[in-house]
Amino acid sequence: MSNTTNVKWAGPNTPRIRLTHSRRELILSKVELKDLCKQINEFIDFYKKDFEYPNIERVDYTDIDL
Repeated sequence: MSNTTNVKWAGPNTPRIRLTHSRRELILSKVELKDLCKQINEFIDFYKKDFEYPNIERVDYTDIDL
């Protein structure tokens, strides 16, 4: 799987997330980035079956592909 995101610094205290597929960027504070990571982990944990074998092949799909 290729990198679909890129996280770097936009400034001295400002993380930037670039989504390569849509070419969009999120400019966040450190607090927002930490909260986003927490929320993403909770989402993946809650929907664990969608991110595990035998459903792992669905991870690359978008809603349009289904």
